[in-house]
Amino acid sequence: MLINLDFKLHPKQALVLESKSTELLYGGSAGGGKSWLARCILIMWALEIPGIQLFLFRRLYADLTLNHLEGPSGFRAILAPWCNSKNPQSPLIAGRLCEIVEGEIRFWNGSKIHLCHLQHQKDLAKYYGPEFHVLIVEEATQFTEYMLRFLRSRMRIPDSLKIPDKYLKPKEEWASDRPEYYFPRAIYTSNPGGVGHAYMKRAFMGPGIEPLQLHTAPLDDGGMVRQYIPARLKDNASINEADYSKKLSGLPARLVDAMLNGNWDAVIGAYFPEVMPDQHLIKPFAIPEHWLKFIAMDWGACGDGDPFSIGWFAVSDGGLLPRGALVCYRVWTGKTLPKTTASKVAQGILHRERSDGKITYRTAGGDILEQRGHGESILEIFAQEGVVFQRADMRRTSGWMQVRERLVGKSDRPMLYFFQECSDDLDSLANLQHDLNDVEDCAAGDDHFADMVRYGCMTRPWVRNAPVTDLPIAEKFKQPTLAQLWENHERREKRGN
Repeated sequence: MLINLDFKLHPKQALVLESKSTELLYGGSAGGGKSWLARCILIMWALEIPGIQLFLFRRLYADLTLNHLEGPSGFRAILAPWCNSKNPQSPLIAGRLCEIVEGEIRFWNGSKIHLCHLQHQKDLAKYYGPEFHVLIVEEATQFTEYMLRFLRSRMRIPDSLKIPDKYLKPKEEWASDRPEYYFPRAIYTSNPGGVGHAYMKRAFMGPGIEPLQLHTAPLDDGGMVRQYIPARLKDNASINEADYSKKLSGLPARLVDAMLNGNWDAVIGAYFPEVMPDQHLIKPFAIPEHWLKFIAMDWGACGDGDPFSIGWFAVSDGGLLPRGALVCYRVWTGKTLPKTTASKVAQGILHRERSDGKITYRTAGGDILEQRGHGESILEIFAQEGVVFQRADMRRTSGWMQVRERLVGKSDRPMLYFFQECSDDLDSLANLQHDLNDVEDCAAGDDHFADMVRYGCMTRPWVRNAPVTDLPIAEKFKQPTLAQLWENHERREKRGN
């Protein structure tokens, strides 16, 4: 005999169960009931679909225990009646309907909830094999974009899994004659802020995408049907909104805005809160030929795992922009590209700058010099292709200060600008977090673009003035006519009177 479980969801939480998306972001403000919703969904689908494999991820193992296993609304409390009940047909220990063991919640029908943590990117190797029928990532912005993309790549559904017809897609949405369901599914829960903030915002809140709107992700980003369901504190009737709001008083205004209102433009813990897209992003324009141009690069050849970032900069000689200001007019990144070679990247650089005119110098950081052993360095390989780099000044504290100085600028005018096509890259700079162990540094994450900008700012770029227009020889030595000399004489006579 099965025991009924009573799950109470508020209307916003219920929208997640009703959603026709296969990749969903739920959250925004604190107190929206994200963790409770995750537990309810996992249990309901485990009971409803025999044999389904459901994966719940948190960045830290301690959070799995504190947030999901323990407490009056944790898994242990919710499933206690099932763990204490028996069914003669159950394959579990002592014929239980459910049992909670290290890292797993097992049900009598073969379904499992896997409780996983992923603190370091290197730990992804543990998840090459399993197939995720459902993926739930709690506090998703605490994961890097690469982590999220990798976990999503593990999602697939075998033909042997019997999914109820209530999850069957309309036939017109099938890609073939084969029935398709609203599985596999990914659900992310999160507040604004963290290393994955820019990716979540870009994926679920891009230009022209409204909350609750269904939209299809690009093929190079999973191709799933996405939806963002904003959760506010006021949506959760189980929390005293006024009392909770009072507890947030005294925190920085940007933090309160993000926590209470779910404002994804307010980055919590930002290392560079000085980034202001309305000031630092500018419309593209034709770079004057005489402006000094240079390249900065953070090397990496491994696509999403360790992508290179290359920026083309020009130095303003004054006018519309302050004299000496840097303008990043082009960015090329290895993100989403397959692992490549230094030779291919060098050829890509030359191809992109073929109409740029003179590039005065190039600087590169990362492990490009490799002064170990006797083989060719990456620096030498670039040089063989005609792309000569100098070693970047890689000091972090001084470099970050240079970036900050230029973002702030002088006389309320920034000294660092980016063309609008670099908006996603600028987001990655804005979303860098403080390193908890070093207040002078930023935390590791999507920092390749930031490192590249740091190298560029540390090169002491100088202003190149426009060349003086010289008169042709014929004009320089042209003698006045007698009539012109007489007119000049008469003008001087008149001034004398």
